[in-house]
Amino acid sequence: MKRTILKAFAALALLVGSMGTANAQVEQGSFMIDPYVGFPTANIWWSQTFDLNNVDGYSTAGSPVSFGGRLEYMVADNFGLGLDGNYAIAGFKYNEDRYDTTGTLVTGEYKYTSKKLRIMFRANYHFVQTENLDVYVGFGAGYKYVKRTATWNGGNDDASITGSLLPIATRIAIGGRYYFHPNIGINWELGAGGGGVLQAGLAVKF
Repeated sequence: MKRTILKAFAALALLVGSMGTANAQVEQGSFMIDPYVGFPTANIWWSQTFDLNNVDGYSTAGSPVSFGGRLEYMVADNFGLGLDGNYAIAGFKYNEDRYDTTGTLVTGEYKYTSKKLRIMFRANYHFVQTENLDVYVGFGAGYKYVKRTATWNGGNDDASITGSLLPIATRIAIGGRYYFHPNIGINWELGAGGGGVLQAGLAVKF
């Protein structure tokens, strides 16, 4: 999977890099805000990993997308620094039989959810800058907060774990912005780690 993503990065970089630079839309002193949604969350992996599709009442919980935003300030014409943050809730639920306090077998709903918040510092190198197009490669590193919760029949938490073995988030990515207005456009990013593989949304420049 990682090799496929890296090959895609290289191919896209070669394709876009051949477009050259002219009349840069983004330059030193520019400030950008990129709200985005990311896809996929962990929901896409649950059924494949645990083979739960044939389990009674199985369905995913949470959202198929994450929500986030990036801030970037251009400290040079082709180099920017900023922040990247995103939040995702994913999980699954299915029917499960358990014995209650009287010894009676009862069917209830088991639900597992995972909440992740990532906040990373970002550094982007902009290698294509035209009148409408801005393309960059970026690296991010920062903090990851995770809370995993398991409940049965909507009652009190059967288990709730906060934190992760390594509370560190990292991301390597290639992305870009296309401005259809001097200050407004769309953003996209393809990356590994630190959120959805594909992220897209609005691009606003000041």
